[in-house]
Amino acid sequence: TRFIENAIVAVTTQITQQVFYYSDRFAGHFQMVFIPYDARSFIVSFNDVTVQFLKATEKEVLLSAINNIIVEYDEDLVILNIYDGDSSMFYLPKSKVIGKKITDLFPSEFAGASINSLLKAKATNKVQQLVLPSPIPFDDRIFLYQHQYVSVNNHHRFLTTGMDITKEVRINEQLKAQSEQLEKFFSVNVDMLAIIDRFGKFLRVNKVWESILEYPISDLVDASMYDFMHPDDVAFTQKQIQRLDQHEIVHEFINRFKTKSGAYRYFEWRASFGDDYLYGAARDITDQKNLQKKLQYQVDLFEIAIEGSDTGVWEYNLERNSIYFSKRWKLMLGYEDDELENNFNNFVNLVYQADRDFVLSQRDLLESGDLNKYDIEFSMYHKDGSPIWVRSKAHGVYDEQGKLLRMVGSHENITKAKEDNLALVQTFNRMQELSKQGRIIMWDIDALGTIQYVNAMFETVLGYDLKSVLHTKMYVYFID
Repeated sequence: TRFIENAIVAVTTQITQQVFYYSDRFAGHFQMVFIPYDARSFIVSFNDVTVQFLKATEKEVLLSAINNIIVEYDEDLVILNIYDGDSSMFYLPKSKVIGKKITDLFPSEFAGASINSLLKAKATNKVQQLVLPSPIPFDDRIFLYQHQYVSVNNHHRFLTTGMDITKEVRINEQLKAQSEQLEKFFSVNVDMLAIIDRFGKFLRVNKVWESILEYPISDLVDASMYDFMHPDDVAFTQKQIQRLDQHEIVHEFINRFKTKSGAYRYFEWRASFGDDYLYGAARDITDQKNLQKKLQYQVDLFEIAIEGSDTGVWEYNLERNSIYFSKRWKLMLGYEDDELENNFNNFVNLVYQADRDFVLSQRDLLESGDLNKYDIEFSMYHKDGSPIWVRSKAHGVYDEQGKLLRMVGSHENITKAKEDNLALVQTFNRMQELSKQGRIIMWDIDALGTIQYVNAMFETVLGYDLKSVLHTKMYVYFID
């Protein structure tokens, strides 16, 4: 492979190539030289250099092994020698380089920067470093040059060491670009972003943390997040982080952080582990928590106010896709508070099957804005399987754009009223049937004595026109 590679380079570049190798068969070191003859031919020379190799100094062996190039100049910046571990870095045979000045070989910009660095090394007696792109056309590599001024056997020399650092530079450029992207993401995000190690130490946070916790970022980075956390939430948070580290799915968790002024703020977290670090996004939900507490307080007051009645309250939060049923709401259906989970599917399954489409349609009308409240009656299943009648009142809570945020309402058990009304209707129907069979006068009056209904027998027996009787006072037809 090395034979073919060097032969191709020699023919295509018309530059002599050489390679050194060790032969196990002959137990010696050999030099193979490829000399281009024309565009299609080349001459190969094999030389036994075992003796020369063994006589080589340790320094020369070291120089031939490393992937760099060392150039020796005299005080007039004339090249005296080249020690190259990778000949491709110089692109020219030594015979065409030695004895030339740096200004004879390289572009003026490269040569000028190199000369300035060499002269500075002489003036300061310190090693100078310079990073420059390759001076060779169409070569996109980047080199690190070290320039120094030394004294060897009473002769002063300049030494230049060139090392290919293209790979390192490209990696650094990629890391810098990624870092800039991450920094931009951190700076524009409205959430509190953080990178945290396994022990809870903040490695990086964005500016939102500073504005909410009131601490400068410098006080947060390298500090433990547990130092700012409510003591009651530490064990819970550590457990969630441990679950995340074990690749369990943790959708979100809530804890409290203390601000510099001493107030506690509620943070809702979403996080995942990667590369041994926790990447987390927290959102301040303190206002939402306070609102929930206020609403719960109002619900509790309402529960106390209706205690003894058969009415329960509920709330459906569309933003969080969560639903709340009060204890009395559940008790009305025969359930204890911990027996019935607060979710929408449970509610739908408890609605009498024949009424479900109607109930869901009212909810849809409320959500679409076609209704802002409703007052309906339907049946639900009791825990024992029996049906109960409920009167459901609800209204929507909307934002400024008219989007429905929450539905709040109450359920009243009207089963007894429904049963009483049914019994009354049945009694009325029986009376009407009896009136058809005999001379029975029937009427219905309100609390003020106003006639609301009379049957046909009233007209037959008393001779009054039915239409003229309605909405008149009953006492008019009594004898003084």
